[in-house]
Amino acid sequence: MKPISLSKTQIVLTVALSISSLFIGDAVGESLTALVSSANGRVAFMKEGVKKLSPVEVGVTRLTTGDVLLTGPSSRATLEIEGRAGALDGVHPERSTVEVDAKSKVKIANLFADVNSQGETVEIGVGQGRVICNVRKINTQSERFEVQTPTVVAAVRGTQFATNVQWENKTPQVNFNVTRGNIDLLNFRRTRLSGVGEGESADIDPSGGVSVQPAGGGNSNAGAIKGRSGGIGNSGGDGDDGETLSAPPGDDENDDRGGN
Repeated sequence: MKPISLSKTQIVLTVALSISSLFIGDAVGESLTALVSSANGRVAFMKEGVKKLSPVEVGVTRLTTGDVLLTGPSSRATLEIEGRAGALDGVHPERSTVEVDAKSKVKIANLFADVNSQGETVEIGVGQGRVICNVRKINTQSERFEVQTPTVVAAVRGTQFATNVQWENKTPQVNFNVTRGNIDLLNFRRTRLSGVGEGESADIDPSGGVSVQPAGGGNSNAGAIKGRSGGIGNSGGDGDDGETLSAPPGDDENDDRGGN
């Protein structure tokens, strides 16, 4: 039998394909969506790369990575993360939800599902206003649910908690209130700053300092949202995005947020 000979080009190409095949599985994934499951008042959204606001349609509007949701005065909306369902245990919800309070701006920083590990990544950026996250039980080894603010990132695991971001004299006032489970507060370099447990709240100073106390203390602003609505920038969670989020919100009183 005549031996098979390969040219140098064929050998290089074969090796390159073999190496790439070892890593191709690491990048296999799919985008998730966040369904607007309820809305009251003036609620609108912007698709990534589009500056025009459109009114949401309950049960129809789905947000993906890069989209922004805005709520007007006396308005609110609920997003349901359309990923895989969690186990029903009487404590955690089947699917994670994000309730967005009045005069808020929220960015879907990342919604991604890894096909290989079945893990999901959910990153929500809050630049103004108050949101309440009710998170299904997640596998912390392969999944991530985070809320990003102008000063810190909250990493959660099967948790229900509120995040409040207000601006006073161009300075962000950030507070967390945990009603179930616990959260880890991280800086933008992913260094853990503090934990906040069930029944506790945490105030974050503009430099990223954390003060934890029993719920009801501090500056939780648990009632009506005060202040003006504003932009949230790119909430990707690294140092550059932290700089973007740290900018005070702009005036959006003339935004057409839809609704009545």
